Amino acid sequence: MLRPCPMLENPEKLREMVAKAGAHSTDLQSPETVEHLCTKCDQYAKDWQPTADKLWMR
Repeated sequence: MLRPCPMLENPEKLREMVAKAGAHSTDLQSPETVEHLCTKCDQYAKDWQPTADKLWMR
């Protein structure tokens, strides 16, 4: 419940959603793959997970 965002807190879920839907960037000036976008959030998600889980268990 403290990790609701598929991009910031669950980038692996966003990758899955994009792959399943066949989605792609519509930004013509600066297109970005889902992998490139999610890679920016992987470390944040990894760092936040233990804290979010601990807070949720209270």
